[in-house]
Amino acid sequence: MVLEAEASAIRQMPWAAELATGTKGATEQDAQWQFTVTGGVEGEPVALSWPELSRLPKDRVAILTDRDTRKRTFMRRRGHYEFAAPGGGSSRSFTVTVKPAHEGALLISGLTAAPTRGGTWDIGFNLSADAAVTGRVYNVAGRRIADIAQAQQLARGRASLTWNTRSVHGTVAPTGTYILRVTAKTEEGEQASAVTMLQVWR
Repeated sequence: MVLEAEASAIRQMPWAAELATGTKGATEQDAQWQFTVTGGVEGEPVALSWPELSRLPKDRVAILTDRDTRKRTFMRRRGHYEFAAPGGGSSRSFTVTVKPAHEGALLISGLTAAPTRGGTWDIGFNLSADAAVTGRVYNVAGRRIADIAQAQQLARGRASLTWNTRSVHGTVAPTGTYILRVTAKTEEGEQASAVTMLQVWR
């Protein structure tokens, strides 16, 4: 059984109304609210949910933090968070933080792609956090040509991938201009991407 925990504590928290209708860049300071969930049948799944956040200013990010596990959920990307009910008189503690989107955001930077003498391409980039990385190559018309990586777990810092210039059908990609897109996604649901061009010669 899943218990929907749209409790009054969540509906009454002011961040939703204040920031959903606030002006862009209205405040540079973090806004934070803390609450607890108590009771329930110990071990039973509970789903904590919140309103849809499309009206939250684009330069703000809302993060739900489970203070018991330190797990973070980016609330604009997900509408709920599940956890095991504490049971009895125990409680589970949470924090909602709204802050500028650039603070602690997942970023892909320094994307480079260089051909090697062996006919492959070395791809390098920086990750601001551990993430599952997907790399794909498209032609200029937007058609997918090759999959370089699919949700490959990579650590924070400088990361690398390799493209052997073969297509999804196993054939060698012909001479032409291609688009490389690298996408990263954290366990909390935050996502980032970067794009660069490749010029393949035969």
